Amino acid sequence: AWKRVQFLESGDSYYEALLSGIDEARHSILIEKYIFRFDQVGKSVLFALSEARRRGVRVFLRVDGLGSRDAFPELAEFCRSQDLELEVFHPLPFSGDSFQHFRTLPGIAPLLRRWKGLNRRCHRKLVIIDDKVAFSGGRNIDEVESERASGEDAWHDLSVRLEGTSLRRLIKAFWLWPFRKQPSRDFLLNYNWRLRLSRNTWFHRHLQLSQERFWVITPYFAHTPAMLFQLKLASRRGLDIRIILPSKTDVPLSAFAARALYRTLLVWGIRIFEFKPRILHRKLWLMDQVCVAGSGNLNHRSFMHDLELDMILSRREDLNRAHRLFLSDQEKSREILLADLATLPPWKRIVYWLASWLVYWL
Repeated sequence: AWKRVQFLESGDSYYEALLSGIDEARHSILIEKYIFRFDQVGKSVLFALSEARRRGVRVFLRVDGLGSRDAFPELAEFCRSQDLELEVFHPLPFSGDSFQHFRTLPGIAPLLRRWKGLNRRCHRKLVIIDDKVAFSGGRNIDEVESERASGEDAWHDLSVRLEGTSLRRLIKAFWLWPFRKQPSRDFLLNYNWRLRLSRNTWFHRHLQLSQERFWVITPYFAHTPAMLFQLKLASRRGLDIRIILPSKTDVPLSAFAARALYRTLLVWGIRIFEFKPRILHRKLWLMDQVCVAGSGNLNHRSFMHDLELDMILSRREDLNRAHRLFLSDQEKSREILLADLATLPPWKRIVYWLASWLVYWL
């Protein structure tokens, strides 16, 4: 169980807590990120990791072969020179010799297997320090998430710092143990087909059982048929369903595909909001007696393709905090109404419709 949960709302609060945890590490640091940039933020984390390694701490870093590809040469050289263990999840098949300095996941190196894993990315964001503290959520190692580096344009995201007995099972999840079912009631995994089915069923079941609310903040909305059907059934029985989506986004195609569905959702009675101030990258789900904060989005990639990690929070104080965060984001968003859609120019409707045909890949 999670005995202590701290919500890290700003990017700088997350990086400060992370660097503090790295400085205090005595035995091991396990890091898994979809994106790890060799920028201002990335260098500060790497330098802290190298200092920890000099103290005898084991440092293991896993990055995704697509999300972190731009930083590979610098990462490889730095980790090799500082004796940091570096692993690449599903390197791209056309990467050539650029992976000669990397340790890749077992069985992934052959070219044909690289092609097979091309659409399956490690989207998880996890740090475990000394088997005592974990950091999870939506943040990568990237200066776009830092207010100090990017100012008012810093992405709007969320991370959590966790302590508790569930860390023992979370460590096994980091190493991708072959669980046949979810190893804990405190987090959700999906790195094999059984876990993926279990995770998706968990979300569907909680949508079915919710009596008061089903609120979601997600930067990428590309519905699966099963989730869309469950949303329709829940809206028919009068459930309060609210979805906060980005007005500003780093993936325009995903936003276009989501907007193609606005009319249908609004007719069903589902409330749609677009977050206005800056790029939205926060992932937060609120149901009656539980909330979820992690890396998963309400899209095909999270439900069908990518590896995700979502923390289940059920303590009353955590639910209250998540409730306040959602309402705060809702206040900073513009609610979309059917009248707004009536004024859309024809060319935008065509673009949204075309993007909707690509939801399987989004």
